[in-house]
Amino acid sequence: KVPRASSSLPAIFAPPRVASKAMPLSLTSAKDWSEVRTVLRAHCHDFWASSLAHASPLEMAGKLQTMRVEGDMFAEEAFTHAYIMQSKDVKADLNALLDEFGLGLRKMRCSSTATPGHVYLLACRGSASAVAGARAKLTASDKKLSTEERVRRTHLRFEPSTVQAMSQQAKRNQGSFCATSFAGTDLEACKRRVLTFELDGRLVALDYPRCLIAEVPDCREATDRLTREAGLGIRQKNVRSSHTPGCIVLMMPEISAALQAARTAAASSSSAGPRTEGNKRPAPSPVRTGLQSTPAAGGGGGRG
Repeated sequence: KVPRASSSLPAIFAPPRVASKAMPLSLTSAKDWSEVRTVLRAHCHDFWASSLAHASPLEMAGKLQTMRVEGDMFAEEAFTHAYIMQSKDVKADLNALLDEFGLGLRKMRCSSTATPGHVYLLACRGSASAVAGARAKLTASDKKLSTEERVRRTHLRFEPSTVQAMSQQAKRNQGSFCATSFAGTDLEACKRRVLTFELDGRLVALDYPRCLIAEVPDCREATDRLTREAGLGIRQKNVRSSHTPGCIVLMMPEISAALQAARTAAASSSSAGPRTEGNKRPAPSPVRTGLQSTPAAGGGGGRG
């Protein structure tokens, strides 16, 4: 089988025979990284990016045509186009792209050694790739998905917060919240950690609809304050944390409409002050106005 011709490819991109019956990949040698970035922007998260170290253009062509990307699925069965870029450091260049555009269909960043080679990008023009189609059938919490993809799909509502606001929320839900901390993370990295966080062997994210996150300079100090002011929640022991920057997390149950209405009414009533029947303020006291009440008939009021 012969790959579809590309004017930017050298003649040495000879097509090898492959076991797949799909249309062969259309191979394109990118001129610079801006061309690769243009392709990535056009395909959102539906791409597969990886690298091959110490590979010549001929070797790249052969390996891409016979490469498997998902189980027994060949690359040419899942994608229509491959874009190749020469690199002096495949690890650094690939991770720079993944940091900028996301993991795509990968599960994690590149962990290969820093060596020369080629970075390649697989994409599907005109429709979703077969890999994306297969993963669309998985549940949002399926471990076959990357944590990045699980964050995009999750029902969990992530809300940036502060330690003070989290403490107030936890006080209103004592015994039902779950708190934890993740050292060395920022807001986005913390979201991914939350979706893999387990307590007593169960993913905590499955049981809560809300997640408050606060970036703090000292995780231990923040979690100790939360425990001191609001208790342990569903935990039996204190949160294990360290005196390092990171994020603290408060998993919260949903507030029912009835409870929210009751809280709103209570807050409104307390701010309005006391009322008498008919929503009128009580009459001023005679003592405060300088008036005296008239003695009742037959009474002994007044001085003799």
